[in-house]
Amino acid sequence: MEGRLSAVCALILILCAVGHSDATEKPGVCPRFFWQKGLICALNVKPVCRFDFDCPFDHKCCRNQCGAVCAAPIFVKPGVCPNSVWYRNLKCPQTEIRGCSHDYNCPGTLKCCYNGCGQLTCLKPRGEM
Repeated sequence: MEGRLSAVCALILILCAVGHSDATEKPGVCPRFFWQKGLICALNVKPVCRFDFDCPFDHKCCRNQCGAVCAAPIFVKPGVCPNSVWYRNLKCPQTEIRGCSHDYNCPGTLKCCYNGCGQLTCLKPRGEM
């Protein structure tokens, strides 16, 4: 009886460890996947991953318009983007301004944020002078 109880306890511990490791999130954030007009997703294709743990190396399990894929993480700079409301009175340029797609595209402490004109551009984080 005591041997079976030990075996059951060991099995419970193993199941808890496996369940916990699946949910462990790797550092960084998923890259932005831009919507591709006209992209046709294959039907009945099994997702590549469900959790970060399913991905090799430091890759994260990220969602795109067709499901989940493993992708290299992006590391976000500290700070918060300013509210685009602050830029409502700003006239949007007729020509496309040089934009960004991630914080690492921006110099120094600038962050990649929506500028209120429907574009991503490098801006000072909220509260930074």
